[in-house]
Amino acid sequence: LSSGILNFAYAAMAFFMARTYYYFYIQQHWNIAAAALVCIFLIGPGLGIVLWAVLFRYLSKSATLVKVVGTVGVSVTIPAVTVLLYGNPPIISAPGLVPAPAPSYRVLGVGITLDQIIVLACVVAILVVGGAILNFTRVGLVVRAIVDSPALASTMGVNPSVVEAGVSAVTAFIAGLVGIMIAPIIGLNSQYYTVLIASAFAAVLLAGLTRVGRAVVFSL
Repeated sequence: LSSGILNFAYAAMAFFMARTYYYFYIQQHWNIAAAALVCIFLIGPGLGIVLWAVLFRYLSKSATLVKVVGTVGVSVTIPAVTVLLYGNPPIISAPGLVPAPAPSYRVLGVGITLDQIIVLACVVAILVVGGAILNFTRVGLVVRAIVDSPALASTMGVNPSVVEAGVSAVTAFIAGLVGIMIAPIIGLNSQYYTVLIASAFAAVLLAGLTRVGRAVVFSL
């Protein structure tokens, strides 16, 4: 909620980035590193900034119902735009961040693939790095100040628009990373991502909308 909006469009954004990655890696025959870097670090944050500039910056001051309806509308629109851009061919298996077939290992008698290990490692990294930034740095203090009181933050010389655009870029980066990582696990279908955001929202509610670590525990 560091953006001030409970965004139901993250699943659609994740699907768009996973499909874009598939387009570059499989259909255009880019290597994994190039496709991942362009999608996660360029297109993902760019999408976040565009959505903020076109819609989210206006929603931040709206009523909660308007915010929800607006982000749900985006979640419906993005998959349709994705189909227009890339078509809708049958995709049997989606690539991850390692070449297929992904290596698998046995941990305490349970089979786990390298794709799944990367997912767990990124969850830990996001929790640790994100928590440290939000709680122990000036950047985190500014972000929390913008959410609590944009007017008061402005009097301290902070530009709320710049901070909000930056937060939107970072959250879109995370959505893109998540979309690409989980595609080999859940499949490259927008409906699966929609179900995923419903499950994630349930975990967030159980965590009281503020405890990220608790939300991860509930989601697991």
